[in-house]
Amino acid sequence: MKISILNYIIIFSIMIISLSSCIENPEYPIIPEIKFKDFQIMKSQQGKDSLGTLIFTFTDGDGDIGLDESDTFPPFNSESEYYYNFYLYFVEYNDNGDSIKQIEPPYTARIPRINRYAESVKGEIYVDIDVYFLPLVVQYHNINMRFFIYDRALNKSNVEKTPIYKFNF
Repeated sequence: MKISILNYIIIFSIMIISLSSCIENPEYPIIPEIKFKDFQIMKSQQGKDSLGTLIFTFTDGDGDIGLDESDTFPPFNSESEYYYNFYLYFVEYNDNGDSIKQIEPPYTARIPRINRYAESVKGEIYVDIDVYFLPLVVQYHNINMRFFIYDRALNKSNVEKTPIYKFNF
């Protein structure tokens, strides 16, 4: 019995469909979870730290991460704590490694909306952070960052932190 090319294609297609149905989409809790991955510093032409990029991973069980520019009505109005969905606090340390103070107000940003609503999602988020102002508010140059996000359902993620970095201002 000869097997034609069409039969091979049908058998191959059935195998692919069977294998793909065995792969499950991972399920995550609906409260977002974040994890620090990296912090990269860009230097000015004078060799001073000027811009940082914070990289962290996230998982979310219902995919409601991020905001659109048009999300300006309550609870996402500009007077609300949910207007921004990313919060970062700089914490200053002395040269002995003791925490001195948390710098207020926090650095805030709006993470753009991902288009995977109602699905378990995971990914990476990159946030550019201007650090040019830090010399105005710190005595020491040793700083770590603590950050969290809110999802569209106003669930707050865990608070994640970076190592202590010695900035060059």
